[in-house]
Amino acid sequence: MPKRRSTLPPGHRRDIEKYCDDILDGKVVVGKLERAAIERYRRDLDQGGRRGFYLDWDDANRSIDFIQCLKHSTGEFDGCPFLLSPFQKFIVANIFGWKSFDDGFRRFREAFISMGRGNGKSPFMAAISLRLAVLECEAKYQLQLAAVERGQAEIVWEEIWSQIESQPSFADRFKRFGGSKKTRSAKVIVDELLDGFIEPLGGEGRDGYNLLGFVADEIHAWRPEHDELWEKLNSSMSKRRQPLALIITTAGDDLSQLWLRVHKFSAQVATGVIDEDRHFSFICEIDEEDRKTCLFEEDLWRKGNPNLDISVKRAGLRLFANKAKYDAVVLNEFLRYHMNIRVRSVLKVINLALWDACQGPLPDLDGKAANFGLDLGWRNDLASFYGCWPLGNRRFAFRGWNWLPQLGGRDLTKSPWKAWIDDQHLTATPGDATNPEAINERVKFCRDKFGISSLALDPNNARISGLHFVNVMGINVQEFQQNAKNYNEPIREFLDGLKEGRFLFNDPILRWAADNLVLRTDAAGLVMPDKQSADEKIDPIVAALMAFARCLYTDVEAGPRIRTL
Repeated sequence: MPKRRSTLPPGHRRDIEKYCDDILDGKVVVGKLERAAIERYRRDLDQGGRRGFYLDWDDANRSIDFIQCLKHSTGEFDGCPFLLSPFQKFIVANIFGWKSFDDGFRRFREAFISMGRGNGKSPFMAAISLRLAVLECEAKYQLQLAAVERGQAEIVWEEIWSQIESQPSFADRFKRFGGSKKTRSAKVIVDELLDGFIEPLGGEGRDGYNLLGFVADEIHAWRPEHDELWEKLNSSMSKRRQPLALIITTAGDDLSQLWLRVHKFSAQVATGVIDEDRHFSFICEIDEEDRKTCLFEEDLWRKGNPNLDISVKRAGLRLFANKAKYDAVVLNEFLRYHMNIRVRSVLKVINLALWDACQGPLPDLDGKAANFGLDLGWRNDLASFYGCWPLGNRRFAFRGWNWLPQLGGRDLTKSPWKAWIDDQHLTATPGDATNPEAINERVKFCRDKFGISSLALDPNNARISGLHFVNVMGINVQEFQQNAKNYNEPIREFLDGLKEGRFLFNDPILRWAADNLVLRTDAAGLVMPDKQSADEKIDPIVAALMAFARCLYTDVEAGPRIRTL
């Protein structure tokens, strides 16, 4: 067990040692991996010399003092000195204080820092990057700030520039090129004293780097197509004496392959499973056993939020937690982005008890126009056509029709297919492929009986049908690309409406498909139906969601994102 300090030293070291003592004594609730980082630090103080390392407190203090001369630039702290919290002092002291007896250079060449949103990662990384640029005194240094999108990388870059502007002594040293904050042109900060530069990257990688360091931002969002950038960044620091890779992120999901690799390695370094003296690990996350209880026990929130009650407001987390008790999508977001723990990329979201509370006979809809959605599915499988009727007061009714080829591979003499066919919720069509004539006939029927305000369909699977509806039937057809951007808002509104009992259903196939529905979350946290991960068909609920989306968009038409074929 690492030793507790018997006496506390003065200055920044006092703050750091008290932070460590409070964690080891259980006065501060932390996750296992943050505690492991503290235990590793205390072991290194006692045993590091045997492995050739020592902690240079002069450089650690100098680094902390440098950062605290800077100022914040956003929110309630705008214009205030950048005073570091004890956990931030701990990180800075470790990264810049540990040295090698052999050459006097920094021990750590890589730092993995992970915590929930709102804990100040971006301005903190900006301050560390600026400290690296100014105090290393390396001529012609290069610092790259990398993210999936340039806009994300520019967040840290803009923070760096704001911190430069906050320090009058930098007025004649650094120059900004690439336009104002509102432009999207390439940007660069040039250090005219050392002929160095700091530049944001948006997923692209180039050869020829000779980096003093880089920031890899939000690597939970990096996908296989970013592996080349990752490799180039890491291989570009071999020519420097003491380069530094700063990796900052919140938690990923099972599709975040790079994050999974780096997080696993960093966790094993922190816990001593892997012995790697060049890698610094600081991971703040709730533990696996906290997944359910964290919604109800606020003391656990500190595990994923070391800046709780400073930059992370308890009232905001409380609102998220209350919503997450009843909403699977919000729960996924709460766990991932605020408790900083890995989640599944797909999740089941429909509560059938809420669905059944909305079951009932439909009102007379004759002559009442609706928005419709058409999902043709695969050529030998289920096709679905659903309408969404506004009933006033944000209430909606759903009615639909479904088709299945008789030779499509399903035994239509068995349950539930036979019952659905007998009750005319499902039509079995001849052959082994989707029958467009039957669908066209039903669309024409709905146009004449109810009125079709708009019809949403996926242009990739239904372009011929869409052209027929436009040119022959005169229907207002709207493209509905199958992506998370189009589905995210309608799905969230649909789940809210379900909880509030604002819907009316009378359709066993739609209920079955809703129970099958799983959602996929993309790197930006947007959700959409995931047909490949669903255990059974979800085409009916997908068509219903497309129709519902059109109801949401009808009064707020938004230019080119929804276009007529």
